[in-house]
Amino acid sequence: MKPHNIIELLSRIVKHHPENPALCWHKQEKERVYTYKQLWYQIHDVAYGLQKLGIQAGSKVAIYARSNPRAIICDLAILALGGISVPIDPLRSKEQIVELIQHADITSILIENPGMLEEIQYLLPHMKHVALLTGRSFQVGAVTFDTMVQLGQTVSNDAYNLPYPSIQQQDPATIIYLFADDRIRALTYSHGNILQLVHSLSYLLPISEEDQFLSCLPYSCFIERLVGHFYPLLSGSSISYLDLKNGLYPHTETNYSTICLQTPESLQQLERDLQQTESPTTTLKKIILSRIRNAVIDRFTKNAVPKKLGEHLRCLISTEPLPYPFPTIEEHLQGSIFELFGTEDCPVIAVGKSHGDDEKMFIPLPSVDVRVSTDSELLVKSQMIRMEELSSDPDYESNMKNGWLSTGTHVILTARGYIQKQI
Repeated sequence: MKPHNIIELLSRIVKHHPENPALCWHKQEKERVYTYKQLWYQIHDVAYGLQKLGIQAGSKVAIYARSNPRAIICDLAILALGGISVPIDPLRSKEQIVELIQHADITSILIENPGMLEEIQYLLPHMKHVALLTGRSFQVGAVTFDTMVQLGQTVSNDAYNLPYPSIQQQDPATIIYLFADDRIRALTYSHGNILQLVHSLSYLLPISEEDQFLSCLPYSCFIERLVGHFYPLLSGSSISYLDLKNGLYPHTETNYSTICLQTPESLQQLERDLQQTESPTTTLKKIILSRIRNAVIDRFTKNAVPKKLGEHLRCLISTEPLPYPFPTIEEHLQGSIFELFGTEDCPVIAVGKSHGDDEKMFIPLPSVDVRVSTDSELLVKSQMIRMEELSSDPDYESNMKNGWLSTGTHVILTARGYIQKQI
């Protein structure tokens, strides 16, 4: 029987792989690991703690964080209660954050650290519940993560259970806010939307329990949450968190990430860095850059390591189609750069593989039907298209006709059903 919601699918992964690593990160220069069993208990404790604070089914809870393992724990705890998570990009302007919170009618917020809390403390008087993922604040009253866990641990499992078994696929899971042309758009995605995406990705981007995703994009990035967090955890893989202060590719022997999700901009920077290491102008520079290059390229090799740790990075995934080729990266990765093609209303429509040419071929996900209109505009129909409920977005209505979504992108549909997009 297919799972009805994200938490139900995660419970099956926990049952089959309880001792496999789920989350890996460094704290005070020590590696910390949550197994799937430990993650499951932590989600329960936080969910019960949030429930004691007043969060319940239908509650909208903002997550104001960058990249932190506690963000995904709280996100899943909110979903286990039947709540709706609303991620907020810390790079948003104060005016946009105010507009977002007012539009979503949010009264509860989870904030990554005290410094970020102080940045938006002017919003806190309007909040019923404020919690910190790390640290504590003595200036502004906020519940700490440890307090939430302790509150949850006081609840006996026999007293009441989490309501996730009753959550249906059509129930909302998250709301993503976008700002464009001085307008705000609220995109609501259901549990079914996300489950369908995870299931479909497994056909074109298969992963196993031995894979480890490297998380280095902001948690508020929807593709990062879907493909970098939900996809691995709902497939039995693990997530490794990167200390961004150390750069994109930390030179540690303990990090054996196999998959990394990146933006086209970050891949462009990596391409430039690798090209510079291959063009030294002096002997001294050649020696220095050679050492740097060896350290960086070591991330791309497939040296034998203990099976339980997986292999080194075997592929990169771009959040969007790449505007031009990346020959240096492709050389070291043997061409294993995958590109995601989607829209705001349907986050991933197709997956392509970079071949260094101008004609990009994207293979639609199995659950996506595609066709082109008379003027060559790509039309798609899928269960992954965001739900209509909770949305009064006029663009949504104008872009949907008889279940087909107008993407606004003009493409060529090949005889094999592939999408050809000219870059």
